[in-house]
Amino acid sequence: MRLAGKLIATFIIISLLATTILLALLHTRHAAPLIDRLVNAFTPYHINTTTVRYHILKPWHLRLDELNIRLPAADAQPPEPITIARLELWFNPRHLLRPGWSFDTVLIDGLTLSSAAPLQTLPAIEATRLALTNFNWRSEDLTLANSKLQLNHWQSSPSASSYTYQGDVRLAADTIQWQQQTLENVLIDGQRDGEHWTLYGFSFRWHQANISGQAEYQPGPEARPLWRIRQLSLAGLNLQEPTLATWLSTRWHQYLSEAQPDISVERLDVLHSSLELPGLVLNSANLSLRDWHLDGGGLPAALWQQQEATLSLDADSLRWQDLVLDTPLAELAFRPQQVQLTGLSTKLLGGYLTTDGTLTPDTLALNQFTARNIQWELPRNWTDRLRHLSAPLSNISVQELKIGYTALTAPDPRWPFHLNGLNVSGYELQLKRRGQPGLWQGSLTASASSAGLNGVPVTESMLKMTSQAGQWQLERLTLSFEQGLMEAQGQMALVQEGMPWQLQLSSDSLPATVLPRWLQLPLMVDGMLDVTLNAQGLGQHATGLAYSLAGELNATLRQLRLNRQTTAQLWQQWQQPSPTWYAASQSPGTPSPQDSAAGSEKARKAAQQTELLQISPIRLQADRGRIQIQPIDIKGGSWSATLGGRWDLARPDAQQLELNAEQGCERLQRRWQGDQQSVSHTSCGNNI
Repeated sequence: MRLAGKLIATFIIISLLATTILLALLHTRHAAPLIDRLVNAFTPYHINTTTVRYHILKPWHLRLDELNIRLPAADAQPPEPITIARLELWFNPRHLLRPGWSFDTVLIDGLTLSSAAPLQTLPAIEATRLALTNFNWRSEDLTLANSKLQLNHWQSSPSASSYTYQGDVRLAADTIQWQQQTLENVLIDGQRDGEHWTLYGFSFRWHQANISGQAEYQPGPEARPLWRIRQLSLAGLNLQEPTLATWLSTRWHQYLSEAQPDISVERLDVLHSSLELPGLVLNSANLSLRDWHLDGGGLPAALWQQQEATLSLDADSLRWQDLVLDTPLAELAFRPQQVQLTGLSTKLLGGYLTTDGTLTPDTLALNQFTARNIQWELPRNWTDRLRHLSAPLSNISVQELKIGYTALTAPDPRWPFHLNGLNVSGYELQLKRRGQPGLWQGSLTASASSAGLNGVPVTESMLKMTSQAGQWQLERLTLSFEQGLMEAQGQMALVQEGMPWQLQLSSDSLPATVLPRWLQLPLMVDGMLDVTLNAQGLGQHATGLAYSLAGELNATLRQLRLNRQTTAQLWQQWQQPSPTWYAASQSPGTPSPQDSAAGSEKARKAAQQTELLQISPIRLQADRGRIQIQPIDIKGGSWSATLGGRWDLARPDAQQLELNAEQGCERLQRRWQGDQQSVSHTSCGNNI
């Protein structure tokens, strides 16, 4: 026993002596070579340090300056040495007997690493707190420059080539490059608990925008990420670079489709920001979004899944497709299967517009719609666009409609028109019901101070219609021309099978130019036209109309002259092979009121130089979609002609028109059969 006691006492004395000598050497200039030799001799790592700082009053703290570490090679290629400007270690005496290296705190200053460094060769290390200052990292997807990083409960596991950490996480970096995007002045303060992340605050600068917020993240069921955006603020964001906006949109949709995340946004604020996407441009916009939820289905589905979300928006300008809105202001509230537009106002097309109402997946119900001083040139395919926009909606209603001092122009070559001084008022309007457009309910009145309908000037126009439970009544339609008047009344039973309708029309001194321009009849004349029309049919669809149209039109023409041409020009035009030879009388566009007045004056002067005509009364009869034109006799000073034919709306190829004309010994016969035509001309001995 004495011998064992002496041996133990000797070991303790030697250990204390060695410790004393070691601590004493750590206070001298020999500390650095001593640490280098100990590490190089007893570990697979090679180090070299210039200065070691230690003080007995702080026995658990050690500092090494200008430290170079060469790790063992993970492959045949020897790794580059790792340089550290300053390494400070705080030991925990309670962990000295644990296997591996255990520290209370590790502080590393001036470290630069890349993904090529063989970090998996590091020993098992754990630190209650790991702090990196002036830290730089380079990899293919991520680059940190001049950063500060603090991790709690950090552990390295060489066998698994992984690193774990729990608790507080703090990061500050001058720049971060991630997926070819640069973030500046990055600050992150958060906490990690397993796979659950809580970001108490983050901020950075991206493309001159200041972005900050708070968020939570955790893996959800079936590995679906769960994001809770407590607050997100973006100020001065400018996404008017098409490539940047495309990159961001592509990444976002790719993430949604692959990860199917569950995202909740408690508050999102976008301030003084601009955005440019295909079909949508926002300039200097402010947006505030509250309580928004996105369950991996994308924006269209999310519109109808919200519980209590709100959105407010204002901007200097907004461009949607080819429509520009100035200073738009909108307030929206989102509920399950419902979007409530609490208010929308904007300047556009020289005027302004306000509206509010409710939108569901199949219904648009506006409380009021007001527009003033709008000057709008409709796109050529405006009818197709209107059908496309309204196609998803089965029901459309407006409780109060007011349109004032508005001008509409449609340059569509098939039927150009313009309306000036347009005023419209309507109440309790139901404009579409169960997918069928029409005035199903309400009253509507409209007037225009001047108009042009397919090249025919109209001085004044008035429209009044009402509907009660689907019984539509055209109470009044009045078109005033320079010297004439046209009036019409009608009705349609929208609730009955086939939607039967009736129309009565009469005119006094109607301009004869409506014949080629409105009806596409080859009678290019100026003068007056008195018309009576009674017609009825089925209006639910084109096929029903083609088989049901019935009625009669009678017209008498007075004070007729050739339309701005001589007899020789008329005959030459009749001989042209174009199937739309009479289209020359139609204006290529829609004239303004000034152009119409000037054109009328030119027409009067030209009429004085053309010869008078006599035309027999025109009579058209329709029976079940088959329209018959009684022969029309036309007489000029030295020539005469007869025009007759028939249409079958159900069979467009059965359309037949025939024109026979004589002038002295000349004979002209022209026939239209469907979309085909033939011309026969005999000119005083010559047959063409």
